[in-house]
Amino acid sequence: IRNEAISKYFRIIRLPHFHLKSKVLQSIFSAPLFLNPIWLFYIAKICIKNQVNAIHVHDLPLALAGILIGKIFRIPVIFDVHENYPAALKIWGKKGFLPILFRNPILARKLESISLKLADYVIVVVEEHRDMLVLRGITQQKIFIIGNTVQIEKYCNLKIKAQVIAKYKNHFILTYVGILNPERELDIAIKGIKILIKDIPNIKLLLVGDGPTLLGLKELTKKLQMLDRIEFIGWIDFEQTATYIAAADICIIPRPSNEMIDATVPHKLFQYMAFAKPVITTDAKAISRIVRETKCGEIFKSHSPEDFARAVLKVKNSRIDYGENGKKAVLEKYNWQNSARELIRLYEQLD
Repeated sequence: IRNEAISKYFRIIRLPHFHLKSKVLQSIFSAPLFLNPIWLFYIAKICIKNQVNAIHVHDLPLALAGILIGKIFRIPVIFDVHENYPAALKIWGKKGFLPILFRNPILARKLESISLKLADYVIVVVEEHRDMLVLRGITQQKIFIIGNTVQIEKYCNLKIKAQVIAKYKNHFILTYVGILNPERELDIAIKGIKILIKDIPNIKLLLVGDGPTLLGLKELTKKLQMLDRIEFIGWIDFEQTATYIAAADICIIPRPSNEMIDATVPHKLFQYMAFAKPVITTDAKAISRIVRETKCGEIFKSHSPEDFARAVLKVKNSRIDYGENGKKAVLEKYNWQNSARELIRLYEQLD
């Protein structure tokens, strides 16, 4: 579907698919990159045809494309920086064709600096990322913090499958929801569960999701002889994630502190908190700050299964109501109603 209306307020317009014999040319023409003439042409065409009043461009690859078209047609541009993209490239590695051009962190940092300066406004998800950009010379007044928060009423009203809750009622459940990839360091959680078995005999970890490390995590589970302790749920529809969070005693975010992760917060944190679940997370700057501030869980040292186990035991044995603390924080602060208010305030600046 090239043109899809999803509500009276939103419409999705997709670029046509190009069928070329060369896989390299196919990738070049399809790639959403600022120097792709196909994308530049269609962005300009859409702006003219739809009398666009603002361009909201998400992440670095297309930032300069949106900014260029914005300058040509005198349309304000918002650069939505959901993560530290150049730092992410250092972790993801130089994969695919033409790696120097498209996967080079140094080049990406230069392109990001240009985009940040030329954009009319910039969006980040946490204060830590804003502060990083201010130190790089970006005016604080043009940076808006729009968090990856949760639509609490909508999410908490999703249907919970009673049979799933019943299945795990006699276990002490830890739940992770999300992509299974190397930077999540789910192997640390698996090794931590191995340590915890002697103290929590009925412990079980649910890994809800799929990704490139799935096979490796399954091999590790088998090697540690924990096939009965680690359950791989696989990829599920978004609406079903609430059920597995509801089934948990503790929810986890084991991704470690580094240049990329320190500057962002995953959506799952606020989903966990909305369901009044204690959170175990690493000392990654932004995530740990929120957990400490709200007293919704405990922090463990990045890369340490032993400290992960310590944090789990502390939550299990504590009299602190971590879950209710987290839910209170979501109801009062970390919800989409508040985030939307800030987004509206940004767009009011364009008038």
